Amino acid sequence: MASTRYLVRKSGKWIIKRLEGSNQPVEEFEPDQLFMEKFGYAQTEVREYVARTLGTISETISSRDAFFGPSAFIDLIHQVQLDISGADISFAAPLSFDTEISGGDIKVGDLFEL
Repeated sequence: MASTRYLVRKSGKWIIKRLEGSNQPVEEFEPDQLFMEKFGYAQTEVREYVARTLGTISETISSRDAFFGPSAFIDLIHQVQLDISGADISFAAPLSFDTEISGGDIKVGDLFEL
């Protein structure tokens, strides 16, 4: 589906009456060299940041357990929220039915699974 726009000018303002779009594959394109020279460092910094180890857990935890009762997955979320905020109470709910964090080192990137 090609991108199509139908604009109407009404009372001095442009109003979109119809807008269609589509996703285009980008795998075949090489990154712009000038862009990468200017901003490539940020990609490296982000990769290094999300690879940082925060702690270790002894077993794999899953959000699935939270739908049926107590859950180590939700306990981890509560503990992180309480530790970071200094609050006395924490509220959390699983956002996905089947998210897992594998036992072993917990990296910053793993927190995106929470």
